[in-house]
Amino acid sequence: MRIVKVRRKAIFYLVDKLNKVDIIINLNMLHKAIGNIHDFKRTQVFKASAKSFVILLMILGAWVATRDLDVLIGFAYEDKFKHIFIFFSFSLLMDLSTLRKPFWLWKASPLILYGFLIEILQYFSPDRAFSLWDWVADISGILLYLLVKIFIFKAVNYKINK
Repeated sequence: MRIVKVRRKAIFYLVDKLNKVDIIINLNMLHKAIGNIHDFKRTQVFKASAKSFVILLMILGAWVATRDLDVLIGFAYEDKFKHIFIFFSFSLLMDLSTLRKPFWLWKASPLILYGFLIEILQYFSPDRAFSLWDWVADISGILLYLLVKIFIFKAVNYKINK
């Protein structure tokens, strides 16, 4: 009985160590990927294509925002989660499309303004309505992106420097 307990503890110890090594390896790979993306972001072709893609998506977003959407809502706040996801994605694309800093001035401010302008467009659309809560969800998506970005960079730098 004692041997089984010792083996079990040894196995759990090894699995715990392997998981920690796996996490460090994954974070190192993530750090290298972020570095590669950062280097690739400096190329003119990437910048131009990313900016064009963001502009295209914003135009399509404005078009969709003024159309009547006969979509069944799956749960109570599904619309707000969609706003958060879309503006999280927009924030990621804006961050990839330009190296300008600070984030709030060059990337988040235009997105916040875009979200507000979409709500104004919806106010004048016969099938849609202005919602301040949609705008708050847009801003929440931008904040969520910023928090995830900060968390990833802190986690990667913490594991690499340790």
